[in-house]
Amino acid sequence: MRESGKSESARVGQGGSSTGIHEQLNYTDNGAYIEITGATGTLSGDIYIPDSIGGIPITEIAPNAFNGQAELKGVVLGANVSTIGSGAFQGASKLDVLFFKGDTPSTLGPNALSGVSQQFLVYYFQGGVGFGSATWASYSPSDLGGYSPLKPWLVRYGYAVTVDVTTDPNGDDVPLILEYALDLVPQVSNSGNIPHAIVNGQMLEYTYYSSASGITYAPEVSRALFSWSSQGITINGPTSTGHSTASVLNTGIPCFFRLVVTESM
Repeated sequence: MRESGKSESARVGQGGSSTGIHEQLNYTDNGAYIEITGATGTLSGDIYIPDSIGGIPITEIAPNAFNGQAELKGVVLGANVSTIGSGAFQGASKLDVLFFKGDTPSTLGPNALSGVSQQFLVYYFQGGVGFGSATWASYSPSDLGGYSPLKPWLVRYGYAVTVDVTTDPNGDDVPLILEYALDLVPQVSNSGNIPHAIVNGQMLEYTYYSSASGITYAPEVSRALFSWSSQGITINGPTSTGHSTASVLNTGIPCFFRLVVTESM
C-alpha cells in the first residue's frame, strides 16, 4: 500500500468552499467537511483515503469519483466516511477489496460498487458497526481486529494480520515492516533493494521511500558503527514520487547511514 506525493491548495473558512488536491485525490472543502471528488489521473494498486485533510473530516465520496478506474485494486476508507455516492467505484474492474476504518456508510448510492472484481471483499476493524446488514453481507465482511495501517498491506500480500511485522518470513534479511515502509513487494528477495548512501559533491546522500501510511521514518548516521545519531542530518522531501533524501556533510571520515522505521497510529 502506498500513497502518492503531496500537493494541497489553501482552503476557505466556514461558509465557503474550495477545491484542491491531496495525495493524488481531488476534493472539495465545504468548510465543515470534505468530499473526495476523484483523482488527478489514473490510479493503480491500493490507495489510502485519510480521515481528514487539514483537520477537516473527509465524510463523502462523490458520485462517480472513481468511476472507470480500471487499475485501482484496493481502497482504505478513512474513519469519517459516511457517504459513498452513486457510481463511486463503478467499473473499477480490478477493485477487489475495501477496508473501512470506521462504520459502514449511512449512504451507499446506486451502482456504487457495480462492475468491481468478482473477488471483491470487505474488511473492517474492531468496533466497526453495520457490516452484518443485508447491504454488506454479500461481500463477506471480515473483522481484522484493532486498527493498524499495516493490516491492509498484509492482507494484500496474503499474510495473517497477526504476524509479527519485525520478522523476516522469506529470509532476505529485510523485515516485513521495512518492506512495507519502503514500498517493496514482500514475496521477493529485497536484500538488494535497500537504499544505499551515495556521495554527491560535499554531501553524503541517502534517498528512500518515505510515504507509507502510519510509518515514522528516522534516518541516522554513524562514524564508527557503534553509536547512531540524527545530528547533522538534513532531510528534503517527500517528492512527488513519495521519496525523501537525507544528507550529511561528507568530511572524509567514513560515515554510514541507516533507516529506522516504526509504526505510528
